[in-house]
Amino acid sequence: MLPRMARMVHLEPLSRDRVAERDARFQRMAMGLAGIRIVAGGYWLVHLRHRLPPDFGRTRADGLLRDLQTGAEHGLQPFAWLADQVLVPYDRTTGWVMFAMQAAAGVLLVVGYRTTLGAALGTALAVIDAALLAPAPGAWHGGFVLLLAVNVVLLLAPSQLRWSVDATAGRV
Repeated sequence: MLPRMARMVHLEPLSRDRVAERDARFQRMAMGLAGIRIVAGGYWLVHLRHRLPPDFGRTRADGLLRDLQTGAEHGLQPFAWLADQVLVPYDRTTGWVMFAMQAAAGVLLVVGYRTTLGAALGTALAVIDAALLAPAPGAWHGGFVLLLAVNVVLLLAPSQLRWSVDATAGRV
């Protein structure tokens, strides 16, 4: 007599049609994840436009210094304390670090090179943005949730299977 679990599951070889259908679904999923990866990388690169060196948008209403000051005033603790005590006083150093992180995340995600590293940087940036800017008056909370969710999906899902340097180099 078969064990109970073996009786409940009917194991039958997949037909060629079912295998082909499953492969086609997998390929569509890989292309969709690659598209999301490229769009997320593009977001990080476009987001740099108001934080460019050497002043990092100091004179702009949407520049890095303004965002840091907003975060120091309205952000979640301990991020608000960190912004007030460290990031705002050393805004030039903070600007270079944020610029490097955003540029690296954007380029790595767009080209699909070391995709997990790019997604980890994007996730860290999304957490920082959400913690500092989401509590501010007039902020669109859903935007921060979506940004974080997209970057976490890229971190956990195999988004480098298509249209990437990693796939071309055989690192998938």
